Amino acid sequence: MRPAFSLIIVFHAGVSYLQACIESVLASTNNDDEIIVVANNVNEHALELPDFGLRVQVLKISQSLGYAGASNMGAAKAQRNHLVFCDHDLVFEPDWLEHLWLSYSAHSDIGASSCKAINPHSSAILDFGIAFSAFNGAHPGLDLPQSHPLVQEDRLAQAICTSGFLISANDFQAAGKFDVSFGSMYTDLDLCLQLKRIGLKVVSSAKALAYHFGGDTHLAGDKAYKASSLKADIKGAFMRKHADVLEFDLGYYYSIAIQNHIAEHGPLKKYLCCNMMNVADPDWYEEQVLKRGMLSYESITIASGLRDASSLGLFETLGFNIMQSNVRIAYFVDRFSSLRGNEYWWKRRAGCDDLIVDRNANVLKIDAILRKW
Repeated sequence: MRPAFSLIIVFHAGVSYLQACIESVLASTNNDDEIIVVANNVNEHALELPDFGLRVQVLKISQSLGYAGASNMGAAKAQRNHLVFCDHDLVFEPDWLEHLWLSYSAHSDIGASSCKAINPHSSAILDFGIAFSAFNGAHPGLDLPQSHPLVQEDRLAQAICTSGFLISANDFQAAGKFDVSFGSMYTDLDLCLQLKRIGLKVVSSAKALAYHFGGDTHLAGDKAYKASSLKADIKGAFMRKHADVLEFDLGYYYSIAIQNHIAEHGPLKKYLCCNMMNVADPDWYEEQVLKRGMLSYESITIASGLRDASSLGLFETLGFNIMQSNVRIAYFVDRFSSLRGNEYWWKRRAGCDDLIVDRNANVLKIDAILRKW
């Protein structure tokens, strides 16, 4: 039986999301679980919230504290021995807390566990642990269907998101709490690496599910706090702070994705590599599959121009001659889901046995994503 929790929901704006979140929390918690909403905004009209009932304690602060500051304030008010941090735009499946606790308590060296975050519009994976290359963080399994074999077991990852983030109050304090200098970015990743410093691991739970409405930036729209200049500054500070403990582990996830591909479809073949990734090191991603069995006729690098675009026009990017090529093509893109559509291209490429490799360690046959999923 799980203990009682203090659930801390950080709210800045978007009352409809908060209402849906609290409805799911009230339906999935026990009476001895504590629910704290930290509503923070310099615009006091944004703090005009409906009455959520006696079980929900609402702290209203007429400041914009950022995710870290608001979460720390909620933790300071919490009365239970275990904390669960929740974004306000999460909607939880009924048995999420039980599964989250089982993942957390499975091993004595687990410092935190989080839900598997689901895209509410496609039901695909949004977050199931975070890995790192030399330049970027990645979300292995992003956009895969929930039924995919690589997302069925709990994942011990280097970092996890705060999509329902369970941690003991003692470990939260020992790890130094959320770093308020990071504001609302990299705070969860930072806390995970702080836990790593004190000898604790983090795990993403395969069965604790939460729909995350703001988890896909293409659905959430442009946000001022996501401005590239600000994010670049904080990313630099994060990488500098953790240079001594941060592992570049993304290659491991390519290994297991390729192993799964080979088990289903046989060895990798020879391809024309068309690299459209928007990363500082596109060649590194080609190397991950080349050293694991793929052969290359030639490599063409043409950055598509927009990181993690929700859609990518292949004809507009690669042109007629490549479309007409009679050899297999391996498309290297930021997100494999961006290649859905492109009906004219796929009609002309029918039967060519093409491959997609994306920056989130997905290695997939074209037929699998365009027709099966």
